[in-house]
Amino acid sequence: MKRKALSIILILLILLAIPPMSACYDSLDVDDIAFVMSIGFDKGEKERFRFTFQTPVLADASGEGKNTESAVLISIEANNLEDAINMANVSLPKRLSTISTKYMIFSEEIARTDEFFIFIEDMIDSNNISNATDIFISKCDAGEFLEGMKGDLISNLPKMQRNMLLEPENSGLFCKCTLVNAYEGLTGKGSDAVIALCDINKDAIAGEEQEKSADSDKSGGGMAVSGMDEEEKGMQKGKEQQDAEDETENTEEADAVKDDGSNGNAEGNVDDNIGDRFAGQLIRKGGLGIEILGSAVFLDGKIADTLNGKDTRLLLMLKGDFNRGIFDFINKKDIRREFGMEIRQFRKPKLDIDLSEAVPKIECKLFLRGFATEDIVELNDAGRRKELEEDVERELLMDIDALMKRLQATGSDAADFANGVKKNFLTNAEWDAYDWKSMYQKAEIDIDMDFNMVKSNLT
Repeated sequence: MKRKALSIILILLILLAIPPMSACYDSLDVDDIAFVMSIGFDKGEKERFRFTFQTPVLADASGEGKNTESAVLISIEANNLEDAINMANVSLPKRLSTISTKYMIFSEEIARTDEFFIFIEDMIDSNNISNATDIFISKCDAGEFLEGMKGDLISNLPKMQRNMLLEPENSGLFCKCTLVNAYEGLTGKGSDAVIALCDINKDAIAGEEQEKSADSDKSGGGMAVSGMDEEEKGMQKGKEQQDAEDETENTEEADAVKDDGSNGNAEGNVDDNIGDRFAGQLIRKGGLGIEILGSAVFLDGKIADTLNGKDTRLLLMLKGDFNRGIFDFINKKDIRREFGMEIRQFRKPKLDIDLSEAVPKIECKLFLRGFATEDIVELNDAGRRKELEEDVERELLMDIDALMKRLQATGSDAADFANGVKKNFLTNAEWDAYDWKSMYQKAEIDIDMDFNMVKSNLT
């Protein structure tokens, strides 16, 4: 009897041990997984889409033999993301995992079609993509942008990506938008989505390549130069002189574009101020070949308009998401002088909403502080300080009013007034019946500001 009982107990123990052991059947070791940090979405040539997967290159345990490249790119064409991952796994030594993906880059070509919202809608329900993944719109091909996010300057790709996402808090030149933010803004029932723009800076890449070429010539080309005959030396000297003349001519053309009186609101027509530019338009050499600057505002799931860095800052102020940023202003007493000022938003905007009449009326008050980044003599005089405050406030309000007219003309409620208006309705049915989308374009929106200056940004 005892032996029979022991046999039964042993059989039960074996049966209980089987289920946990079955979980090891298809388990993967970490070394067998390629964690995808970024995904690029482009139109395909033979299939509907081209997907680019970016995985980091990791050093071995000893830290030796590390590749100079910071990332590996895998590009494949398919009809959807799941098919692309499955087909990529067939030809890779490791299985792709998107559970840690930080960036999703969509080409502007896709973002201007209905397919963009379909992608977002599919991924919001996916268990393989985090809702906290950040979304960007690339003015170039998304794969080309990811190609620029690699090189000798990036030793730790995940850390670099985290640091880039902190920049909106330091400058406000682009906004942060996650997958869930994009989904909520694209559904069309409230405020509209605002997504950062990115691009490749071809001038910066060209400058970096020229510097590397020059360094190479200096280090390895000395004997070749010394061995040249007089004719070869003359040809080389003539080429260098022609290159110098071409560079001077290009500089003069660039200066002519800057001085043509343009207001910098249209892409390709920019001012000197960094805020008046879009991604890919900064005048620089060296560094990474990529830039994130400006934003795209959406309506009905597609791009309605694009904003440069300055307008993006103003939009963030209206949304209450602006932290701080450096602005340049002209001293009206001496127009030859410009002065820099760090502006901070110290509290959320105050909204007063009146829906009692046929046209909704919204009063939005912003609360800003200005911290001079240089010694301004006028700040020592209370009267002159007041004049400077009024000048800066007037200029900011003028720019914000112009931005609001643009947004209302497109119909995009990117400034997020919908959430404030919605609080005046008791039920979702009443809110839907109000039809905010149509009311928004004819709403009377008045912007006011509480602004004052202090002498130093250290106080």
